[in-house]
Amino acid sequence: MPAHARTNEDCRRALNSSDPNVFASLFADYNPRLLTYCSRYATNRIDVDDLAQETWLCVWKHHCDYRGSGSFAGWLLHIGRSVCNSSLGQCYRGESRLDGADLAAVQSIDPDDLEAEQTLDDSRLSLILGLPQRQRRVVLLRLCAGRSTQQTAVDLGCAVGTVKATLHQAISSLRRADSLASANRSV
Repeated sequence: MPAHARTNEDCRRALNSSDPNVFASLFADYNPRLLTYCSRYATNRIDVDDLAQETWLCVWKHHCDYRGSGSFAGWLLHIGRSVCNSSLGQCYRGESRLDGADLAAVQSIDPDDLEAEQTLDDSRLSLILGLPQRQRRVVLLRLCAGRSTQQTAVDLGCAVGTVKATLHQAISSLRRADSLASANRSV
């Protein structure tokens, strides 16, 4: 059943069902939307998939918490936001999300692919560092440190609306600069 055809009660029943096929159908219906959401927080498809998988694991562990009173998609994306922000905080603090199995997979990565990925990360970091000071601070606090808009406003000594507007300006600038940099790389 497509995600838009499911009622909140259908989703609640699917979460509480002991049949793994029912949960799998819920996953199939909502995972594309979750992947799109997680892609805002990650720089590559592997990280997007990891964030979505961590979100679904949280959904599975806390399925009893969903009562069906609000939209399932909203509940799912709320969990996804928490997982993504937690992941950003770990990256900001320099903590690794890798366990032993992940480490073996990382060791099998082609060095050329890794170098290309590192170059892309370096160019994105350069774009962030090239932002005006206020925009750079907002991006680092909101997106890298995972602080809320309210916390960022307090840290910077400005209004919440200023943080939102500044973040919007920064993201617009980064998108323009990234598209220009991509065009220059392809030439």
